[in-house]
Amino acid sequence: MSKKYQEVMKNHGKSFYWASYFFGEKQMLDVSLLYTFCRRVDDIADELSSEIAIVELRKLVDEMEGKAEPSFLIKDLLGLFNRGHVRIDCARKLIEGATFDIEGKEIRTEADLMVYCYKVAGVVGLMMCPILGVKKEEAMAFAIDLGIAMQLTNICRDVLEDAMNGRTYIPLEELEKVGLTRGDLQNINSNPKGLRALVERYLDLADYFYESAYDGLAHIPLRSRLVIIIAAKLYRGIGKKIERNRYKVLEGRTYLTKLQKITVTFSCLRDICSRRFWTAKSHDDSLHEAIKGEWEPA
Repeated sequence: MSKKYQEVMKNHGKSFYWASYFFGEKQMLDVSLLYTFCRRVDDIADELSSEIAIVELRKLVDEMEGKAEPSFLIKDLLGLFNRGHVRIDCARKLIEGATFDIEGKEIRTEADLMVYCYKVAGVVGLMMCPILGVKKEEAMAFAIDLGIAMQLTNICRDVLEDAMNGRTYIPLEELEKVGLTRGDLQNINSNPKGLRALVERYLDLADYFYESAYDGLAHIPLRSRLVIIIAAKLYRGIGKKIERNRYKVLEGRTYLTKLQKITVTFSCLRDICSRRFWTAKSHDDSLHEAIKGEWEPA
């Protein structure tokens, strides 16, 4: 089964799979198992009707809580949770984020966006920490920041695809301010000025969270630290490519070529030589203003 989990990550999480070559075998298996669970939650939300998706997500929760016979995936996941001290409440929060999508709720404000990013990605950073060997409680805030940064990158990259699926993650209030509607995001190959400005804004916001995440790298054991800096740089590289393309996100999904991934990977050598790769800073708690009450340290 473990090889099957690795195949899921290889096929769907290409940027992270590229970086994960630096993991040891056991970490690779645990990370791919967690990724497969997260992917399962995403697939339920994206591929099933809302009625069936709600039932399937409820089933996952029941399996995790011992109220139903667990599937092989959930059995393995519970083993990981028990063995690695991964917080099951984070898995529930991830499912809560997927439920938000299924129920067709709206992201009206930037605060709504931050809460959504925390639920669908920040909690993944929290679940990754024990697997990576991170033990310090103060490291958790930085893990959340990396998840939020990556999710903001995803949102900017997938504006067209999400709009075609009836979803809009750029806050509606911000779209209204620049005179755009949800329908405008479905206009393939158009390049409205207002949308360019918003994509630029949210990629800039992602950069703030990436920078914060880098400030916490020193909390991660060295081998895992190399994986995380490479994965972060690859994701951030997608945003930089969108920027070079003048934020034309309605022309299709932006991705890094293999050569670009190699270039980004080697560029991490500069980061390894930097002071903050080895010395952690204090976290800027103002970044979490919008998610107060959503998470508490264990």
